[in-house]
Amino acid sequence: MSQFPGCASDAARELMPDPSSNDTYASSKLRWEERATPRHRRILQLHQDLLAIRREDPTIRAQASSGVALEVAALTSSCGLLRYFADGSASDSHSQDRLLIVNLGSGLDLPSPSQPLLSPPQDHSYWRILWSSEDPRYGGYGCGEPESVDTGWHIPGFAAVLLKPMPAI
Repeated sequence: MSQFPGCASDAARELMPDPSSNDTYASSKLRWEERATPRHRRILQLHQDLLAIRREDPTIRAQASSGVALEVAALTSSCGLLRYFADGSASDSHSQDRLLIVNLGSGLDLPSPSQPLLSPPQDHSYWRILWSSEDPRYGGYGCGEPESVDTGWHIPGFAAVLLKPMPAI
């Protein structure tokens, strides 16, 4: 563990449990009987939903293979985004684009953002939430759609939001 800067000092290593200890092993095992408690049920639901997105969303599923290009940009020092560009014909690929925004700071208002990765794909007029870490099922407070024609963008604080494009009407 000494290769990691946070674990390099003797004081830090003294605080870490012995990785080869039976007690360390026993304390790190999942206690499935705890999944019925509200806190654990919310965390389990979060992980189940994330795994379902990875398994079922065609863009997220394909991102490990060819067919999806990824671009990254910072909006602020604590907020960044990842744009997934799906390959394929224009009729189906643009609707498969995804936008992941991760904000590790307070809420962010962008009345007229200049970041081109926030623009929806051609033939689509706006982004809508596919998944949010602020979902009340996970103990969050919920969040409104981050993109508004009237007010621009409001990115929730201390949250991650996965968006999909919606076609122009």
